[in-house]
Amino acid sequence: NYSKLNSSRKMQELDQKSNNATKLVPWIIWGALNFSLLTYVFLCFFVRKEPVSDLVPDAIYRSGLGIAFGAGLISILVFRAKLSREKINQLYQTHGHKYIASVFQFYIFCWAMNEVICIGGFLITFVGGAPAQNIIPYFAVAMFLNLVMAPFYPKIK
Repeated sequence: NYSKLNSSRKMQELDQKSNNATKLVPWIIWGALNFSLLTYVFLCFFVRKEPVSDLVPDAIYRSGLGIAFGAGLISILVFRAKLSREKINQLYQTHGHKYIASVFQFYIFCWAMNEVICIGGFLITFVGGAPAQNIIPYFAVAMFLNLVMAPFYPKIK
């Protein structure tokens, strides 16, 4: 009887450790994507030579702006539809700790779309030849959305 109790306790401990490790994965990916945003800014300010021109070709400017706007809009819509606190709490009530598997791909998708916003600014700045400061608003929007869309875990009762 004691061995069954001890075995059950060990299983609970292993389950808790596994759950804690699973919760770290989204934070690691979130951090890596935020670091990549900083990398785009670094490249524009420190790697690229002086701007080719103060005038960015219209096609590149429209492409960068369109990409950034579209990605931001998609990210916000998916986040509101799939990752609101209410949705996550509801999934937790239904699936317990397994809810992470059902929302993880939506977090990744939203963070990737947020990165695309910064890539739009990178396109205008690095490829288009605009001054390096032009990436700052794109970076700021992408970073703001990433901060708002940080992983959320419901309070465990």
